[in-house]
Amino acid sequence: MLLAACLTLHLLRPIQTPAEPTWKSLFESKRYFELRDSLEAPGASAKADFDFYQGAVANKFNRPGDSASTLEAYVFKAASQYLKRKALELLADDYLKSYRYGKAADTYDRLIVSYSSVVSTEDQKDFVNTRRMCDALRAVPPQTVELRGDTSLVNQTKRGIKVPITLGETELPLLVDTGANVSVVCASLAQKSGMKVLDTTIQVGSITGKKVDAKLGTLEELSIGNATVRNAVFLIFEDKDLTPVPNFLIEGVIGFPIIQQLGELTLTKSGEVQIPAKPTAPALNNLCIDGLTPLIEGWFRGERLTFAFDTGADSTFLYMPFLKSHEAFVKANGTEADLSIGGVGAMSKIPSYKLSRVDLKFAGKEVALWDVPVLKRKTLENSAIVFGNVGQDVIQKFDRTTISFSKMSIVFE
Repeated sequence: MLLAACLTLHLLRPIQTPAEPTWKSLFESKRYFELRDSLEAPGASAKADFDFYQGAVANKFNRPGDSASTLEAYVFKAASQYLKRKALELLADDYLKSYRYGKAADTYDRLIVSYSSVVSTEDQKDFVNTRRMCDALRAVPPQTVELRGDTSLVNQTKRGIKVPITLGETELPLLVDTGANVSVVCASLAQKSGMKVLDTTIQVGSITGKKVDAKLGTLEELSIGNATVRNAVFLIFEDKDLTPVPNFLIEGVIGFPIIQQLGELTLTKSGEVQIPAKPTAPALNNLCIDGLTPLIEGWFRGERLTFAFDTGADSTFLYMPFLKSHEAFVKANGTEADLSIGGVGAMSKIPSYKLSRVDLKFAGKEVALWDVPVLKRKTLENSAIVFGNVGQDVIQKFDRTTISFSKMSIVFE
């Protein structure tokens, strides 16, 4: 009877289900797709700090104007100093993305004065470094892009995207890399193209974990097919810093700020790079932006994950959060091996596992990848939070890959 009573009491207890993640935890873990969906639930707008998270989602889904207007109002009523600081960080990013460099510099000033004592040393350095860059660009007009018609170019490399670019009076093939937060040139090309070099030095991190000094430069005009970009900003590195292996100079890279302003880019397996004058991609809404890094929604074993999307990476690799979440899978299916990665300033070896196979899903398409590295330590800041970096090995499995910043979608066909 005692046993029966105990069983009855046990059965009457409520079943414990995992608590739903809070908006704060979704925001901090960069689960922006889930945060966006949660804010659209009935009754969400009545909850505390809805305005902050609404502004954050607008920032991440490439609506800097909407984000700025929401967050400018929010900072005056924020009860939480933590959320007020995060609102200012997002505002600074909104201003930078919309080329309001002076407002971005002033916002970083507020962050430095008010919050340096409560953030990490690394964040302090980032505030100062980005503030220095924005301040140097105060007098630079906003970047604009004019699309005079559809563009079709021949991709000149099988490892990434490389197309003819005209910089000033100089035409040469350059890499197009969504993983580059800012466009890059070597010092010799900056001089040849007539680029204006600003008297400011900033530190730039790379995938190797090393930080390298760079100058800032601006170019009045460059052309990519029928697209004309005006007032583009570049990081200028010494030639030696863009020579990751002997006798191989990376002359330049067209980075995220220019790519996203083109609106839409399609890569074909036959080697075409297409830039339509008017966007054509469906609105899958599986793309967002963290700072200046594109992120794609992906799936592993039914779990929704966030990955960086990097057209400049030859192959996909997975980060520490994937290792922590799926350690048993990684250890059962992988072997320990160092991964050699080249970036600005150096080559670096990173301790890793190598998975014999991993099955992922992007944009509704199943993708099987072989010999996939899983990093055992942090490299870039995002590598401590997002689950991996999607590279060309995924793109090359499809006949067409369309990246649309107007529809915030990546489509594989």
